[in-house]
Amino acid sequence: MQRQVYSREACFCKLVANYRTSPELLELPSRMFYQGELVSAADQHEVTMFLNWPELPNPSVPLLFCGLVGEDVHDLDSPSFYNPLEAAKICEFIKNCLLYTSPSPRD
Repeated sequence: MQRQVYSREACFCKLVANYRTSPELLELPSRMFYQGELVSAADQHEVTMFLNWPELPNPSVPLLFCGLVGEDVHDLDSPSFYNPLEAAKICEFIKNCLLYTSPSPRD
């Protein structure tokens, strides 16, 4: 007999409130993995403040993909890997976000 992940037999706590993501981005995972129960509880100002950010390709889709050809590196004393090129790009995005001033909804 195969036991379902969210059956009554299993002890679990299903977290259904997401505090970081816009409702549009949660729609698919909510439908696929949460039977429509996953909802956005994020502050609307926070999830919309960068919709007009110049580096966002499509303001109606608040998601950014960035393809990089980097190299995974790990230190001899650590089992973890990291990619210096990806880390530098993330730092650049964060710097640009911090420099960006979102237009106020009242403007």
